[in-house]
Amino acid sequence: RTMAAGAVCALWGFAILGGVARPRGVALSRAAPSRAHIIAYGDAPVQADVLVIGAGPAGTMLAWQLAEKHGAKVVLADSTLDAPWPNNYGVWLHEWNALEAELGFGLDKCLDYRWPCADSFFGGEGSGGRGRDERMRIQKEYGRVNRKALKALAMDRLEKAGVTFLRTTVGADGSQQIAHERGASTVTCDDGTQVHAKLVVDASGSKSTLTPRAGEASPGFQIAYGILAEIDVFPKDYDEGAMLFMDFRTNYLPESGSVTTSGEFCSPKQLSRAAAEAFPTFMYAMPMGDGSDGRKKVFFEETNLVGRPPMEFDECRARLELRLRHLGIRVHSVVEEENCYIPMGTALPSVQNRVLALGGAAGTVHAATGYMFCRGIASSIILAKSISRSLAQARDDPAAFDADAAAAAAYATLWTKECRLQRDFCVFGGEFLMTQPVSNIRGFFHRIFQPARGGLDGLPRRLARATQQRGAQRLVQAAGLRRQTVAPRAALRQVCARVRGGAVRRRRLLPLRAARRAGLHLRRAAASAAAHGGRRREGGQRRAPVIAICNLEGDRVTCRSLSRLPSAALVP
Repeated sequence: RTMAAGAVCALWGFAILGGVARPRGVALSRAAPSRAHIIAYGDAPVQADVLVIGAGPAGTMLAWQLAEKHGAKVVLADSTLDAPWPNNYGVWLHEWNALEAELGFGLDKCLDYRWPCADSFFGGEGSGGRGRDERMRIQKEYGRVNRKALKALAMDRLEKAGVTFLRTTVGADGSQQIAHERGASTVTCDDGTQVHAKLVVDASGSKSTLTPRAGEASPGFQIAYGILAEIDVFPKDYDEGAMLFMDFRTNYLPESGSVTTSGEFCSPKQLSRAAAEAFPTFMYAMPMGDGSDGRKKVFFEETNLVGRPPMEFDECRARLELRLRHLGIRVHSVVEEENCYIPMGTALPSVQNRVLALGGAAGTVHAATGYMFCRGIASSIILAKSISRSLAQARDDPAAFDADAAAAAAYATLWTKECRLQRDFCVFGGEFLMTQPVSNIRGFFHRIFQPARGGLDGLPRRLARATQQRGAQRLVQAAGLRRQTVAPRAALRQVCARVRGGAVRRRRLLPLRAARRAGLHLRRAAASAAAHGGRRREGGQRRAPVIAICNLEGDRVTCRSLSRLPSAALVP
């Protein structure tokens, strides 16, 4: 996703499949405008190398790569083949261009709008004395994906590559309809069609019932409400030539008391600045030139970056109404409306699962920012190469093909140790951010986006080691922590920082036993591994420094997490 945040807007859920019942053996034509898609029905099972369930961006790009680049026989199943992709997708263009260089798909032709830079507002309380209206400019190009053009191009490319389409889904009612053999799987779709495929990929979104999870998780949620609107005059607070990435100001609400909305986007609702600062949201805006009758066309979105439980949509709607009113914006018409709901930090798929998960089903959404669009496509590149290697072996020796081994190899390629550690730290970051008031978040992001350094890169495993180390330094600085080199045994017996009054500061070292007696609850957040600093050998093994994030509530200190953080994971 965009991060309609940074963030952000997440595998973000790609296509969530709904069942469409029809008699066996009856071919359905496409709704207008129609093209001659290859739709296979009949009593005999459809034969395929790979069945991809879910025609969202990630599943579609995987199906195209397997068929076009690797010569696989692919079936793509989705009951909503003709439906538009619903989300507003924003991308950093250096990521978008990197994907196009890898794929050669034509992604550069599928952008609605480009901006040379992105502006944010992180001033005010918690920002180190910076003025409330001080603009921070991020000198990176940003773009809005033309999702209609992208899907039309994808469907055309899939058809030319010989992909078989099934307008149905699998397991919409939660039932398991897949039978596995050593060299293939037989899948019974919800309409009764059977597909016999060597490998099955689940790209049906974060609510999939086909992918068993490795343990339990309590995800956070990114909630956003957005409108593509026509307005009279672009607000003077913003630069019409730049994309507005994050505006965390709360001056659209009165300093004391509360205000009631007029009910423009939802039922009248009472809001206060205190509540908005405790559970913050930010404005995200894309100026898109002239609309009809000389008016301006702008996409506005109010986003809660991450929260548990999720913020109510009406809260975002009400805050957007008041923020637009404060900026002097009158909405003449709403061209599009978006309700964005992104689970972040879901449990990973079980590596023992024969069905390969991709996109939202795989939990590849950035767990601290909500970015998912480029991450999902990047993951499809990795998965397509792994699957193609297994299919090549199957062609060389069909009797020796082991689908379980092929699925395990694909998961090992997609979820390397480095990638899992990076995700663990993203989950750690999401847990941290969802507990912070707006004053802390302003200071945090101001340090993250320092000129010539900042950015919330969305691509997995595409940063060089030097970039990761700079990211680690920036992240520690953003939290206000000074790096310490400590002996490993001492490191496990210390609480290094606490949060109080909007500032993160060093604090006296507290022995672990004393902390437990004082009622501290310590929770490990990430696996230990070789780290960027504090390296001391003990028994021939490298050890990592410890960072603890604590909240001070009256006389009680609650430690939110205690982590050994590897340098590979320290990527914002």
